[in-house]
Amino acid sequence: MTPERVDALIVGGGPAGLIAARELSARCPGASVLLVERDRAIGAPVRCGEGVGSAGLSEFISPDGADWVSRRITRVIFRAPDGTEVRVAEGDVGYILDRTRFEPALAAQAAAAGAELRVATEATALARAGDEWRVTLRGPAGERAVRARILIAADGVEGMTARWAGLDTRVAAREMESCAQYVMSGIAVDPDAICLHFGDAIAPGGYAWVFPKGVGVANVGLGVVALRANGGGSARAHLDRYVAREFPRGVITGMTVGGVIVQPTIKRTVADGLLVCGDAAS
Repeated sequence: MTPERVDALIVGGGPAGLIAARELSARCPGASVLLVERDRAIGAPVRCGEGVGSAGLSEFISPDGADWVSRRITRVIFRAPDGTEVRVAEGDVGYILDRTRFEPALAAQAAAAGAELRVATEATALARAGDEWRVTLRGPAGERAVRARILIAADGVEGMTARWAGLDTRVAAREMESCAQYVMSGIAVDPDAICLHFGDAIAPGGYAWVFPKGVGVANVGLGVVALRANGGGSARAHLDRYVAREFPRGVITGMTVGGVIVQPTIKRTVADGLLVCGDAAS
């Protein structure tokens, strides 16, 4: 079978990949840009706390009137191990997003600019072929080869694309946090503030967070560094203890677990015809 040819292939349909697809298509009219996402839907499943700073968000997309904004945040509160609370920021702080709507909005912009998006499609192998990348894709119709002049690896924490291309993306255990989060309702929280709770008794090596999505509704989660867990069990075990203490009457309506990289950006993010971005680049 003759390989499909594109100017740019983007592996990963999270914010980094979608913005790359949008910008490439908008700035290079007529270029063929293909984005593939291994999950069956853009924006799902949600695997983050959904909080983002105003400045970082507005650089790429306007939140004004957007249906993917769950809550505007005007305060940040730190809680110390002894319970002392300190306000560390006030004003135009940030937003809690609805990622199930946010990524589809970015996808719509990318498609409108001319990019092609394919879900339930993943890269399984790649090799350098002259001045192109030859990538094997597996999707609903089976396997097929794609040749791309430019390859963008935006396939997240677990991504292998950059590693297959010869870049060192390994992350030491001390630089990874194991995270767990519940969506909770019926809890008393400040609807305009995000709260970060610190202390090894709460989250060894990390912190707990409360990100309000509305009145009485919030993402409540925490991250722990496995090497500092002190025998306290998994991130979910720590979260269960935290929730039992802070929100004993709350109702859990959803759960997310995953890993978060806390190391600096990888030392090398480019190779011939290759760019690594987003969580894939730490």
